[in-house]
Amino acid sequence: MSRLLRPFGGRLAAFVPVVALMLALQCHGQIGPLSQNAIPAWDGSQLANTPLLFSWPGQVSLTPGAANAGIVLESTASAQYDQFLHFKDPGSNWFLGNKWTGGDVNGFGVGRDSAKNDLVIDGAGNVALGFGSPTSALHLWRDDANAILTIESTQHAQYDQAIRFIDIASNWFIGNSWAPDNIHGFGIGRTAEKRDLMIDDGGRIGIGMAPTSSRLSVDGDLMVKAGELLFPGAAPGTSASIGIAGSGAGDLHFDVAGSEYLRITASGNVGIGAVSPTAKLQVEGTTRTHVLQITGGADLAEPFPISGVGSIEAGMVVAINPEKPGELEISQKAYDPCVAGVLSGAGGVNPGIVLTQENAMPHGQPVALTGRVYCWCDASNGPIKPGDTLTTSALRGHAMKADDVQRAQSTGAVVGKAMGSLSEGRGLVLVLIK
Repeated sequence: MSRLLRPFGGRLAAFVPVVALMLALQCHGQIGPLSQNAIPAWDGSQLANTPLLFSWPGQVSLTPGAANAGIVLESTASAQYDQFLHFKDPGSNWFLGNKWTGGDVNGFGVGRDSAKNDLVIDGAGNVALGFGSPTSALHLWRDDANAILTIESTQHAQYDQAIRFIDIASNWFIGNSWAPDNIHGFGIGRTAEKRDLMIDDGGRIGIGMAPTSSRLSVDGDLMVKAGELLFPGAAPGTSASIGIAGSGAGDLHFDVAGSEYLRITASGNVGIGAVSPTAKLQVEGTTRTHVLQITGGADLAEPFPISGVGSIEAGMVVAINPEKPGELEISQKAYDPCVAGVLSGAGGVNPGIVLTQENAMPHGQPVALTGRVYCWCDASNGPIKPGDTLTTSALRGHAMKADDVQRAQSTGAVVGKAMGSLSEGRGLVLVLIK
């Protein structure tokens, strides 16, 4: 070999390392250091503590004959600069290799400096973009106001700009929703139509349906758990809300400007202006309506305390008690001018309207003042037939046929008009109180 090279003098000697390197790469061999801490460069010099340097454009072809890797970079140390490739030109400075900076991540990295933080794959296969320690399968991070992830398309097709999540039991899409409703906006759904949640370009929301002209459109039930629906007004103090009060089943209440106006209790009672309604409908204030239809009773009654001795039974005739103002007693005198009415509730006919005033008038038995009511009658003064004028009887709590109508009318002793018949004895007769 020395005799072959001698005619070229010393000029060819400079190319010997290069030829040797090329032969080694072509033969899939290994290039060892020429001396300690020195690696050959293309120009034949030795570069201490520096990986192989390509200082001009070139190409290396690796064609291994076995399944082994074409190039292996191996180090027994765990330093920041081990096992990496350095790509450098006048405008950039990039590194590719193990990410070890600080000793906290053992994995693969790509970056603009040797810290390789732009893309990191740790030992568990987690990927981080923008920093070095992923905490999930994919971890994105930016320290500025720019978007973290942008998915862009110039088309408006159904399947563009979407993220898809698939497992054994579900198939979900997140992204732009365009088909089949021609809605240009954002959507989440179990199909590519993304109809489960849609937000159009006007900020209108559709749940289970395409958005409409309303701010929120829902196809299905709407549930609010342990909270309130708030409706802020244009001016301070004019907001309204719907919410649940209390624990467990709770009461449903409706508030306006901080004041409650309607409440529905867990037992089904409704209060308008009443926070603790004790009836199916309790109104604190004036009620105004065109027509009030009563279907649970047939007379107008008012409760009175009943004094005296003896039994008290619905359907009995009562009279004013002259000894106790404001109280009634069971009648027991014929043609009594103090007759007041009939105790309501006999024969299964209940009072339709009951007049009372809380904390002003004493409570007692409902007395029918007008309307239809069943009354205990006595036929001993003559059979009773429909249309007969009835007055009080000497029999306690009973009415009888007035054989002297003028006397009954002139003294105010009329109980009412019979609407039924009683031929003999005693019994209940339907009476029109007037």
